[in-house]
Amino acid sequence: MLKKNLSRPALSLGALLSSASWLSAILPQPLSIQTDLTYSSEYVFRGVRVAQDSFQPNIEASTGGFYTGIWANLPTDAVDSEINYYGGYGFAIPAIEEVAWDLGLTVYHYPDTGSDRTHEIYFGGSLQLPGYPAWGASLYYFHDFDIESHVGEGKLTYTCSLEGLGLPAALDFELYGGVQGGGTSSVDSYHYYGGSVALPYALTDQSTVTVALRYGTAEKFSFGPGQRGKNLFWSIGYTTSL
Repeated sequence: MLKKNLSRPALSLGALLSSASWLSAILPQPLSIQTDLTYSSEYVFRGVRVAQDSFQPNIEASTGGFYTGIWANLPTDAVDSEINYYGGYGFAIPAIEEVAWDLGLTVYHYPDTGSDRTHEIYFGGSLQLPGYPAWGASLYYFHDFDIESHVGEGKLTYTCSLEGLGLPAALDFELYGGVQGGGTSSVDSYHYYGGSVALPYALTDQSTVTVALRYGTAEKFSFGPGQRGKNLFWSIGYTTSL
């Protein structure tokens, strides 16, 4: 009888711990908020120059694998502004845990054209190259339901830490390339590519100043190289997190 009586609390405790573990998996995790204030001499989107001399604020909140944010491009001439609302979920697949998967939606809103906006889903994955932690790669697919565009984009990154020189900074190198196609005649089919070198400098554990030199261009398949120009520009930004 004694063993029987002792076994019941043990079973109840096990069930309670199991329930607590399940609840902790679905309840919201601590909330993280990050803000970024960037000034860019040009706004280049997928190889195409959209605006010049722009202020680009961004705020993003994340908890667990979920994230949501607002990003804007506000040209200094106060025309052709753009506001993007986005949200998504980052997750891992047990069979390929080295890849960080990402699924989300972006709403592109253009206030200067009234209520004109488009909706784009995206899905992709990124990873640090095995045996080479300074190298990273990513591959994404984007589909805009409103303009019926399809975009595939790949990216390669390399980070060179400057902590060995006594600086709380790094040099971040990036190369990217993509292809856009459309289901309608109003969507251009072209390929684009570019790259950047950035210097993020940590002011504190929660704040960083980043200066960058960037390049991007797009080329139409039907007209040959250089149809959209070659854009070399710079940016400076301040990022802080809570």
